[in-house]
Amino acid sequence: VIVASRNHYTIDVVVALILSPLVWRWYQLEFPDRPVVSFTQEFRRAEQSHDSTAVAEFLRQDDDAVSVMLPESSALLGGCGLGVALGVYVAAVITTFVGLVSG
Repeated sequence: VIVASRNHYTIDVVVALILSPLVWRWYQLEFPDRPVVSFTQEFRRAEQSHDSTAVAEFLRQDDDAVSVMLPESSALLGGCGLGVALGVYVAAVITTFVGLVSG
């Protein structure tokens, strides 16, 4: 978007090209992906009680077995979050294009 608007400086593009992968890598290191089972109440109870056998058993389960344990409200919350994120993205794209066309 910066390059397409032709109101850019080389340093803007270089900084964006350097910072984007660095921020992405930092995010992956600080917030690694958790297994799906870690979002269930049963897994959290097993973790809090320090029952390593139960925790290991939970971690061996596949996603289909875990999906039965997740409450349906989690799917609704995930869908709402995705809808909000997409709405913000679409609004940002429309705002950018309107700014490019009018200015």
